[in-house]
Amino acid sequence: MPTSILEEVLSEVPKKTLWHYTNQKALLGIVKSQSLWATHHQYLNDRTEFTLAQKLIREAVEFKYAISPLAGINESEEKHLKTLIEHLELPFHGTFIFVCSFSEVANDLSQWRAYSRGSPGISIGFSPEVLLKVAKKRNWLLSRCEYNEKRHKQIAGAIADKLVKGQRWESTPADDINKQRERGISILANTSKQLYPYALLLKHEAFSREQEWRLISPATHYSDGSVEFREGKSTLIPYQQFSLIHDEGKLGFDKIMIGPTPDVEESIRSVRSLLEKYKVSRPDGTSTDIEYSEIPFRDW
Repeated sequence: MPTSILEEVLSEVPKKTLWHYTNQKALLGIVKSQSLWATHHQYLNDRTEFTLAQKLIREAVEFKYAISPLAGINESEEKHLKTLIEHLELPFHGTFIFVCSFSEVANDLSQWRAYSRGSPGISIGFSPEVLLKVAKKRNWLLSRCEYNEKRHKQIAGAIADKLVKGQRWESTPADDINKQRERGISILANTSKQLYPYALLLKHEAFSREQEWRLISPATHYSDGSVEFREGKSTLIPYQQFSLIHDEGKLGFDKIMIGPTPDVEESIRSVRSLLEKYKVSRPDGTSTDIEYSEIPFRDW
């Protein structure tokens, strides 16, 4: 039973089929490689990723600093709060966290608009129980995104409390540059650690209809052999593969939804043939259900 809002955020269990939206080219890559590509968090489509949480947490710490004279904290504690605020204004470039997105909605017009550019989009439905089980074995997280502004502030406040309480209150001589530098690095590392993965789950309410869940990797570094790069529109994009093959077999596809297309029957047949060729099925070995969208969206 969760004892805090932070535990509550990470302990929620998905109960509905989770859909991964993509396009035909990516579907071929997923089936052939038997893996999903998780994108570096700083290269996601929403440019406010992570910075929204960073801003809210900084504001929560600033509030603690503003009322510090009333709280009766000592000079060392006050100095720490000020240092923490300064570090929360810095970009966090050192940590590599990778994210793969899913939705509880199988057939969403906004998603088809994003993925049906010149060819039908595809959404792959995964069993939430099996996906969660595999994620836990690999120390990845599978958590729901938070869109409510009130919840954002509650989560940010709880993280701010952890950051403040998690540091040792030590007085550092002003002329001891090395100790000041070491303390600054320690504060920055602890701040980064506490912010992830919560910061990647706070999204603007404008995205709420996506009902997104995120598969989030453990922190790593670009020198890790598992980190790869792919071509993007304006830059190379770091990514990490999440293998669909695990100890007990393959993660499998529960369902596939084919996006709006003028060639429904042909699309169903070709997707079915692809799955059969690469022996892709449900986790229990039965055939994957293939459906198609009847949304009257046209992009061909």
